[in-house]
Amino acid sequence: MSDHERFVDLKSIVEEHSDGDLAIDNPLRHKNLVDLVLQSLTHAKSASAQVPDLDQIITLFQASQQQVAKIDWQGLAEELQRSKPKPEDLGELNDVIPRSIRFISTHDKLGVEKNTSTVRYHLHNLSHCLHRRYLLTEDQESNEQSILYIKRAISLTEESGGEELADRLADLATSLSSRFEQTKQLSDLDEAVSAVRQSVSLTPPGDAHLQSRSNRFGEVLWRRFEVTGSTKDLEDAIQAQIVGSPAGQ
Repeated sequence: MSDHERFVDLKSIVEEHSDGDLAIDNPLRHKNLVDLVLQSLTHAKSASAQVPDLDQIITLFQASQQQVAKIDWQGLAEELQRSKPKPEDLGELNDVIPRSIRFISTHDKLGVEKNTSTVRYHLHNLSHCLHRRYLLTEDQESNEQSILYIKRAISLTEESGGEELADRLADLATSLSSRFEQTKQLSDLDEAVSAVRQSVSLTPPGDAHLQSRSNRFGEVLWRRFEVTGSTKDLEDAIQAQIVGSPAGQ
């Protein structure tokens, strides 16, 4: 029996509490979610509700509650705030994006070397700018283009691997997560999890980017847990963000 089938009732409990007042991009949402779900499970036990493996699930959430205390929630909130584009950035983005598109289009038409560091940089930067414009305007087409350009950059980077690939995979995960919030297609979250998992695996211990990528990995796993109720995602999300906390470095 699959995780989804075993914990179908847990999935309903998680979904119910995920519709609370905290915004999707508020990290404290996750900490509160664990507390609320544990309260619901404890109440279900006292009411003799028929939830599969209830004692086992309660024990898991109690352990999760203890682990959650190790996460630097304030640091996560500050990192999120720093990464948000500001409204005054929109004018510059609207200037940079068409110029970058023209550069790539001209380069493609000239038929010169297709895979150079300059081309990869422009593709990645264009994707990044498009996603920031999406965050400011909620224009879904900007995010769709962001995904297309970052995937093209990744395809040109796969042979070299290393830091370039890790960085682009992490950004792909961010754009896919944004698309999920619009489409609610679980395949977008699954692809985002796969991309950022690979990004973290390519980042060596002690690297300056390990913290932010581990936190991003945790964020995507938390979101999938909210959607599916998968306890494996919950455990992996907590562990990723413990690694991403200063104490876990």
